[in-house]
Amino acid sequence: MANREIRRKQKITSNQASTVEEVDLKGFIVVILGIAIVVVIAYGLTLLAKHAGLFDLRYIKPEIAAATIDYENISAGTIFNRIENEYYVIIGDFESEESVYVGSLGSLYKNKTDKIPLYSVDLSEGLNKSVISDTSNPSAQTVSDLKINGHTLIKISGGRNVKYIEGDENIKIELGI
Repeated sequence: MANREIRRKQKITSNQASTVEEVDLKGFIVVILGIAIVVVIAYGLTLLAKHAGLFDLRYIKPEIAAATIDYENISAGTIFNRIENEYYVIIGDFESEESVYVGSLGSLYKNKTDKIPLYSVDLSEGLNKSVISDTSNPSAQTVSDLKINGHTLIKISGGRNVKYIEGDENIKIELGI
């Protein structure tokens, strides 16, 4: 009888162990299915948001074009060191309403056939504001000495200031327009 009791207890213990393993396996499957459902729902919400345009940043890819360098508009720091031996530099605040006349003089001069190069320095740009002054310096030979008061035309020859002309009408006469 003792053997029978022992075998019965062993059978009950093995049945309980298999039941515990079945419960653990079922729990594992439920967890895996739960994770899979959450992933599918998240993916679906992402697709829905993308379709609704929530990820659209309104980015427009820039067009690639050939690079051009504007040699006619220069900074004040390069007035005395251009490649040409002789050239004019017209200086003024070309954003102001008073500069329309001087700008048109420059355009008319550029249309002439027999001319020396004409560069322009716009004083409305931040880097060029360092040469603005209440008084002008017609004898300036370096950028650090340069002081501009109003519309000015400078004729540079050999890297030196050879003519310093102020005033719209005087600029017009010098350019021969």
